[in-house]
Amino acid sequence: MEQDNDNNDGDKRINFTFTMPSLYGADGQNRAVKMRVCRVSHHDLSAGECADLATRSCHLACIAADVVRGRLRPQILDNRLTEKSIDRLMFLSALLDTDKDARDALHRHLPVVPQYLFGTLLSTECFDACIGLSIGYEDYYVSLVLRRKGSRWLCTMLDFG
Repeated sequence: MEQDNDNNDGDKRINFTFTMPSLYGADGQNRAVKMRVCRVSHHDLSAGECADLATRSCHLACIAADVVRGRLRPQILDNRLTEKSIDRLMFLSALLDTDKDARDALHRHLPVVPQYLFGTLLSTECFDACIGLSIGYEDYYVSLVLRRKGSRWLCTMLDFG
């Protein structure tokens, strides 16, 4: 985890930046996904737990993009999203399915490549993130909210823009 110039006092950092290696690179270049996480208080969760939430959020956004484009079945999201969020994604998928131009714009055959993540840990129970994705030459934005339900984190809102 790379440290920035906010506070260099270990786990007491309110804001921190780290990079996650990307599987996709241009012309052999190693690309990384830059992630920035802000915590309201350093007493909420550790920096490692916040980094884990950010990484999971990025992965979830990529999976959801593939579900909307019809590359993956929606059942893969059953234990990760609320029913309401899955219904909204399926509604978006149905809208895109009826619009041939929109389907072409989503480049169904190309991979989803995460570009960045800006996340905020609002409390010990809520993590909010904005994620930038690229599919081909098009950029897309995902907003999502993770809430703790018992001992696991569940996505209660996931929206594409």
